[in-house]
Formats: sequence, structure tokens, C-alpha cells
Amino acid sequence: MIIGMGTDIVNMDRIEESLNKFGDSFIKKCFTINEANEAKEKPDQTAFFSKRFAAKEAFFKALGTGFTQGVSWQDLEISNTPSGKPQIKVQGRSLEILNKLSRDILNSSYSDLEVHISISDDKPFATSTVIIEKR
Repeated sequence: MIIGMGTDIVNMDRIEESLNKFGDSFIKKCFTINEANEAKEKPDQTAFFSKRFAAKEAFFKALGTGFTQGVSWQDLEISNTPSGKPQIKVQGRSLEILNKLSRDILNSSYSDLEVHISISDDKPFATSTVIIEKR
């Protein structure tokens, strides 16, 4: 059963402008330390950050909160499995809301939910879709 779905598209030029204009303050606001460190290893940091930005936006849409109810960019960390599949770690206020959603709607726990994420890019755009599903 699908609990929520969100999709987002980001113009990489806009992310590049934010990186150039705000630098580390933009990175610290929107990305975790692990994401920032991983970006340093990438040849195209703009594409890397753009895809993660889109993924976080898509998650908040799937959660149904947008950027309300105290959620934060730092609540989410996007990484990849060794095979390259994207995955999302949810923490902080976003995890609290996800747990509440699970209890209220499904009468179950967060462990009964699975978060699917797909990320893609084709310059100048990056896109992501997130589906929250009951297992």
C-alpha cells in the first residue's frame, strides 16, 4: 500500500548558483556532513548536490509536510548502496512524523514502512521520486 509519493525536478544551474554564491553555508544548511564529504570525491559536485537536493524535496512531498512541521534538510541523508542504488536515512523530526504517520494510518510501526527512492539527471536537470510504502 502506498502511503505517500513525491517527485521533484531541480535545475542544476540554480544549485550551481547557490554553491557559488553561498558556498559552505548552503552546503551546511542542505546537506549532512557525510554528503558534503562524499561530494568532495565527485568530479561534478553540482550534479551530486542537485540530485540529493531533488531527493530531499521529493521525500518531504511524499511525507506530506513540505517544509512545515519542523522538518529539516539535515533530517535526511542520501547515500548509495555498494551497487549504486540510492537509499535514504531518515532521522530527527522527519522520522518522528514518519512514525506518527505509520501509527495513525497503519496502526503499525515505522519498521513496517519502506522508502523507495529513484534519482536521475540529464543536464541541466536533476530529478527524484520517492515512494513511502507499507511492506
